[in-house]
Amino acid sequence: MSKSLGIGVDPKVLVQERGAEIVRLLTGSVNYVDDVRIFDELLDRLSEAYRKIRNTCRYILGNLSNQLDPRHPRFDPTRMRCLTGRCSKSTSGLWPEPRA
Repeated sequence: MSKSLGIGVDPKVLVQERGAEIVRLLTGSVNYVDDVRIFDELLDRLSEAYRKIRNTCRYILGNLSNQLDPRHPRFDPTRMRCLTGRCSKSTSGLWPEPRA
């Protein structure tokens, strides 16, 4: 991509065509030391990788939905409180506090 030669790729157009998540995955997976080459095959591969990641996460979350049910044989309230505490400690400070 060379903006001075007029062959650049507008990020807004790329987001409209492929989606913001694909562009984020692209920026996270490229080597910034060299020139970044964007071509359709690369974007297709990233789209497929994103679909696999998203579907895996959906599968995992779908299987976790019944873990909070006390009637579930593997439900342990102590372990769930511990996990909840660890999650809140590890994610604190990642998002800005909501303004009142």
